[in-house]
Amino acid sequence: MTTKAERPEKSPLRNLLILHEDASHLAVSKPAGMAVHGGAGEDEVNVIDLLRSARPSWSDLHLVHRLDKGTSGVLLLAKSAHVARELADGWSEVTKEYLALSAGSLTQRTATSARLARRDGRQQDARTEVEPLSALPDFTPVSTLIRARISTGRHHQIRRHLAQLGYPILMDRQHGDFSANREWAESVRAAVGVKPKHPMLHALRLSIPRRRAGKQGLDIRAPCPEAWIRILEAGGGGDALSLHAL
Repeated sequence: MTTKAERPEKSPLRNLLILHEDASHLAVSKPAGMAVHGGAGEDEVNVIDLLRSARPSWSDLHLVHRLDKGTSGVLLLAKSAHVARELADGWSEVTKEYLALSAGSLTQRTATSARLARRDGRQQDARTEVEPLSALPDFTPVSTLIRARISTGRHHQIRRHLAQLGYPILMDRQHGDFSANREWAESVRAAVGVKPKHPMLHALRLSIPRRRAGKQGLDIRAPCPEAWIRILEAGGGGDALSLHAL
């Protein structure tokens, strides 16, 4: 594990947090609400353009993977096209962990290998393992803090799989439960004074083996967002110290 990942440094680049940098890689913690890259309908500042324009040494950054605009957490970039291709070729070997706040009371570990349809209709293999970490009984509806692990990275995989399992991610307006989202958001607003806007999904950790990322490998974690800490504490889901340790 790198010391940068253990002690992230504040970045002057908007709300980006630099988690790790070496000769080949740059990892940041992306805030919810910021797009990874520009595209159709995206005119706001995005991560890749912001970083490329910030320093000359970052002008040739390449995305290795993507996070949805509403998802926060670890985003890894490569400093050359060659490194990006190597990482992409071995992406199935990377451990990817997420935190999710889901509607419902999940009490035991479970997993699903339900295949997921691509946009063209073709089916893709996908596996998601989920582990309940803490119940939040003080909000309506009752919700659960979940750790999800994936090796595949299908489109909206965790969001779709959790919805299929009956524990939709809160504030997910595409795959979630509209009524639960509305009721939960009002419950949170009454408790902490802020109404959540984005899907409650956070990319917590990327762990890349040595053969894919040099002699040390990479083990990078993005701290749980402060907004999540307040929500989890108010909902009876744990104390700040234990949540920061995730």
